[in-house]
Amino acid sequence: MRRRRDPEQVDPIAVAAATPDAPFDPCELLTFDGVQCGSWEALAAMQAARRDQLGGGRVDA
Repeated sequence: MRRRRDPEQVDPIAVAAATPDAPFDPCELLTFDGVQCGSWEALAAMQAARRDQLGGGRVDA
């Protein structure tokens, strides 16, 4: 019979969840093309402009 492994050995997300929380800094998430955005709205606007430049347009659901 196989022994069940700990979740931390199977899932790297479980490892992250098991570690104590570190202070969250959203600056990395608010970076687009090496430019820091001031807000989620500014990030969305920059991404939309890039899509329009590339001819991708928007997809509204």
